[in-house]
Amino acid sequence: HFGEWTRVEYRVNNTVTMPPNARFQWISMVRLERQAVTYAGMPAVRYTGTMIADYPAWEDGKLVTTKDGLVEVTDRYYAAGDNRFLGGTLTRSIKGVAGPAEPLPLTVQTVREAGPYGETGILPFDGITITLEEQGKEAVAVPAGSWQDAVNSSGTFRDGTPVAFWMAPGIPVPVQYRILNRHMDGEDPVQTYELVSWA
Repeated sequence: HFGEWTRVEYRVNNTVTMPPNARFQWISMVRLERQAVTYAGMPAVRYTGTMIADYPAWEDGKLVTTKDGLVEVTDRYYAAGDNRFLGGTLTRSIKGVAGPAEPLPLTVQTVREAGPYGETGILPFDGITITLEEQGKEAVAVPAGSWQDAVNSSGTFRDGTPVAFWMAPGIPVPVQYRILNRHMDGEDPVQTYELVSWA
């Protein structure tokens, strides 16, 4: 279980090989805010997630990338007692033009241990009850700072997807975590989440 927090932000380093091309890398930013609310008459936790990434598109026969041109905002509500998914919406903006809020189906993944899901890979982002094996202490440098004694622990989601966490003393959330997300397209996909800030 992670510590107490209301907001967390990560830089996500995504890498994948798309044969016959070389390894490809892109960066996105994710921010997650958490608050206790009432939803459909019951105590709930609201997670508001924002993902910002560059937006590539073909224009006049050439690839043009708009910096921070893709913004996705999700509002998800979970029952306070058992993390049962209650509902939510997704709003996507492309190059400053916002689309309509689309309802999220109740059939979306609700068991965070089942496999990576959502902009942070773990939803609801409040801890994860899978078996982790401590690998020792390592030095970690991320946008939020540097730690010489971050504890590295690794395990797998229920679907077999490997995940590793680096926790530092006094920090309520992972300072870094890595998912070998085989649900992404391509070969050897890796998502590394690097802590930017928390509150």
